[in-house]
Amino acid sequence: MDDQSSPGTVLIEDQHGTQVVLRPSPSADPNQPLNWSTRRKTIHMALLSLYAIMVFAILCVNVPLYQDFNEELGISYDQLNNGYATNMATLSIGCIVFIPLALRFGRRPIYLVTALVMLICAIWQAEMQTTGEFISTNAISGLAGAVNEALFQVTVADLFFVHQRETKYNLPPLNGSEVPQDTYSHEKKDAKTGTRTSRDLDLAKSRKSIPSQPLRRIEIDSTIPTKPYRQRLALFTPSINTDNISFWRQIYQPFQLLIQFPAVMFAALQYGFAVAMLAVLAVTQSQLYVLPPYNFTTAGIGNMNLPPAIGALLGTLFGGPLVDYFILRVAKRRGGIYEPETRLWLFPIAGFSMTIGCLMYGLTISKGMPWIINAVGAGFIGFAIGGTGDMALTYVQDSYELILGNAMTGIVFVRNIIGTTLVFAISPWAENMGVYY
Repeated sequence: MDDQSSPGTVLIEDQHGTQVVLRPSPSADPNQPLNWSTRRKTIHMALLSLYAIMVFAILCVNVPLYQDFNEELGISYDQLNNGYATNMATLSIGCIVFIPLALRFGRRPIYLVTALVMLICAIWQAEMQTTGEFISTNAISGLAGAVNEALFQVTVADLFFVHQRETKYNLPPLNGSEVPQDTYSHEKKDAKTGTRTSRDLDLAKSRKSIPSQPLRRIEIDSTIPTKPYRQRLALFTPSINTDNISFWRQIYQPFQLLIQFPAVMFAALQYGFAVAMLAVLAVTQSQLYVLPPYNFTTAGIGNMNLPPAIGALLGTLFGGPLVDYFILRVAKRRGGIYEPETRLWLFPIAGFSMTIGCLMYGLTISKGMPWIINAVGAGFIGFAIGGTGDMALTYVQDSYELILGNAMTGIVFVRNIIGTTLVFAISPWAENMGVYY
């Protein structure tokens, strides 16, 4: 691509539109994550998905239980909201500290330490008795849970190609890589005879790939030894990209990127407002569904999280496989050229869904209308979260892959600041202006 191309512009289909060109281009090293086997990628993503589920469960489980906390522990709804807002505030702080540590020393120790802290917080939450303990557990779990989204996105960038990323980020794979490892041609290369390298494959030979899986072949150099099991499980794996960068620079660089790169700020604001609406949804459900005409129990309030969950699932199908398919079709019409901005062409659909959902949910619940209408509105909000946030994040991932860790830190910081502000404000806002103004 020339210097006038937008960041992240690559060729992902050949000139005939018959094959997907793998981007980023994999090397012949079997140790490169892009070249890992399907089984290894599956295990890796399954473990990270389990970690993500644990983190989000511990961070979000408190909100549907507001009624029980209020009745059994005597914690007021204002203090409950303040505790949840504290959680989101420490999520902002935690990513600033832990992400640079993960980039410098490796992700494994950060994952292990934060998982242990989250487990301790879960046990503490089960035994807490006071308002101070409620706020403290929220604060500490927020610090530990901050690494989840940013590191997950960096891992997806390491393991998968451009045309797979949004699907993998949205739907943690059940079957590993979308492109099965054995469909690639892992042709061995002899270092002494200099037989074929990946650069020696011309278009004619690469078109001999299996027709049902139109992908360029990957060659694995059999002379490069695979890392031993103990080395693959090393606790510390420092990043070579941080050798000449001070830790303090990694602290402030995310904020610098937010200012210098409009795409990063765009993703931060879109993702931030989308997830903030989920926080507002959770808080208002816990406060309003316990009142007439609804009079829901704790279980009933918890069940009202099903509509946004279903909507989010549909949103991930829209923002993941559909968008990945869409960018390939557009690239084919452009002679194989892919621009990250192509992911945003379907963005307005999810954006309108958020507008519809907020109006439908807010207006109907404030007027005490049947809960099914509220639920449909919440479903639209969930769809928007699954679509807008993931399209925006993958857009940044494709555009600025080399600075993704710091960019994601800035994005997550802005996201949680927006959520913190709204959650802190929602109780006095409703108290002084009413639910319907």
